[in-house]
Amino acid sequence: MKGILPIQDLLVSLNCIPVDCDSLDKCGCNATNCGSDPIAHFQIPQLLFDYGLNKAIYYIGTTDKQHPFIVYTKPFDRISTLQKYRKRGKNRPWVYIDVTPNQNGLLDCYIFDAPLIKQITVMAVFKDPR
Repeated sequence: MKGILPIQDLLVSLNCIPVDCDSLDKCGCNATNCGSDPIAHFQIPQLLFDYGLNKAIYYIGTTDKQHPFIVYTKPFDRISTLQKYRKRGKNRPWVYIDVTPNQNGLLDCYIFDAPLIKQITVMAVFKDPR
């Protein structure tokens, strides 16, 4: 796909996605009796990974598009190690995207270090542009 179709022509912006709380371990129970604490969570449609894992996502951040978040798609245990030893941007908000679709056919995204966020904006290349 490289060079055939410019990625800028395929970007779709999803504005004001509501953020809720969900458990990272996806145990299917409420947050009071789960093993992990609830984390800020939102869902997005499946991404088109033909351009590469990180090239499909152009922007994830605040709704005014002024503060982008750091995006990780690697396994979560490696991310926590990488984030722990960062020198710059250690306290910047970051998003972990679980690239396996959930039961709704959407991707689960978890937000860290952004405690008061209620809505988020995503600009990416999705499999289904509708």
